Amino acid sequence: MPFVVINFAVSDLIGVGSSVVISLLLGRGERRQANNAFSCSVLLIVGLGIALGAALFATAPTIMSLMGTTGELAELAVSYLRVYALWSPPTTLFYAMDNYMRISGYLKANMALCVLMSALALVFEALFLGVLGWGIWAAGLACSLAILFCLVPELVPFVMRRATLAFCRPP
Repeated sequence: MPFVVINFAVSDLIGVGSSVVISLLLGRGERRQANNAFSCSVLLIVGLGIALGAALFATAPTIMSLMGTTGELAELAVSYLRVYALWSPPTTLFYAMDNYMRISGYLKANMALCVLMSALALVFEALFLGVLGWGIWAAGLACSLAILFCLVPELVPFVMRRATLAFCRPP
């Protein structure tokens, strides 16, 4: 789990850092530059999500062996980490978009989506682990699916140009 959290933290750091720049640009009335900074930040987050996900997927067995994990516990840990690694691009973006939603004034929607994501993760975990009896990897899948289901409505205002920020083609 710490490696999963590191993955989320990297994207959130980019989101927090770029939010300051974007807010300053919007405050100066430079909306086009703010949209460019926003779009570039999202591309960077997705790109890092792909790179970190690939690195975590490829090195999961090595990471677990370096931590002294062996046998069945190592296999379970690797399967759990690899599921998160596969879903890295959308999950990292979800945590960063939180910042951009706040800039655009979607405070209540942002909180509602975070609560919904947590509730969906709980329901999916109960279903996957408790009802279907899937392995520990399904806990990672449950959380990743919950995040994906909440990422889509999180992106809609930006894609549809209803938010303060909008996606644009970087120069």
